[in-house]
Amino acid sequence: MRSILKAIYYGDMAAWERKRPNDSEYDASNRKISTIKKHFEGILSPEELEQFEKLGDLYVDIGTIEELYLFKYAFSMGVLLMMDVFDFIDEL
Repeated sequence: MRSILKAIYYGDMAAWERKRPNDSEYDASNRKISTIKKHFEGILSPEELEQFEKLGDLYVDIGTIEELYLFKYAFSMGVLLMMDVFDFIDEL
């Protein structure tokens, strides 16, 4: 198996790429979102539907910002953990 650093260098992986969750709750939530969206598409005027879609886009934007922050935080915590490990190895 290739190291993570080599995989990143050769373009075999990217931090933003990941598989879709294989989770029944995730799938059920997606179906509910689709059903509710279709409901509103059927009753809203074109102007209201445009605003509704903008609202959805804003939720996506917020989710992306939160995911980026979580990635930075988790990566930083991983680095700090490794620093502690290397400090411990020096004590051995």
